[in-house]
Amino acid sequence: MNSETPILCEPGMKYFINCSLKESHKIKEKHSSLLFNIIMTIILILIVSCIFYYRYKGRLTQQDIEKKNRKKQEYIVSKLQHMSAIREKNNISMISDLPVLVNNPELEMLKRYA
Repeated sequence: MNSETPILCEPGMKYFINCSLKESHKIKEKHSSLLFNIIMTIILILIVSCIFYYRYKGRLTQQDIEKKNRKKQEYIVSKLQHMSAIREKNNISMISDLPVLVNNPELEMLKRYA
């Protein structure tokens, strides 16, 4: 009996296929690394340009700062005037500064148990 295993492929053909697979793997790695590098470069450029744009547009000029502060001040003054008008309206209608007991939850509870 013959204990040798049969060889289904010639040794030269096996070597040729192995080398061509190695070459195709190198080409594939080269293309994928090139694509990865291009994508990462684009992302880096986008991030840096966004940061520069934000820093350029993010800073307010002196005129813008003054305008913003003026608007804040006008808003605060208008709210204070509104609050003082409400206080004066309430002071005219009430004789004393006692709180009004309308819709008071404690009063509602007393009415239930009485």
